[in-house]
Amino acid sequence: MIAELGLPIAKVFYNQNRRERGVSSNNFYSLYDFAMLGITNLSKVPLRLVFCAGSFPRFSVLHWDVLSDL
Repeated sequence: MIAELGLPIAKVFYNQNRRERGVSSNNFYSLYDFAMLGITNLSKVPLRLVFCAGSFPRFSVLHWDVLSDL
């Protein structure tokens, strides 16, 4: 988000070590939920997709109705 504002940025490179102990407590559902929250909180794309998904059937039915009257 900061890069979108046009502010200067700096990159930091590092090598991540393997986990020393255990297994992550996050399962697929919690990771998926975290990803969906990240997408919906940072963009308008999901709202636009829902709008388009709802508009397409409406316009296709109207188009079919107009063509069927010809």
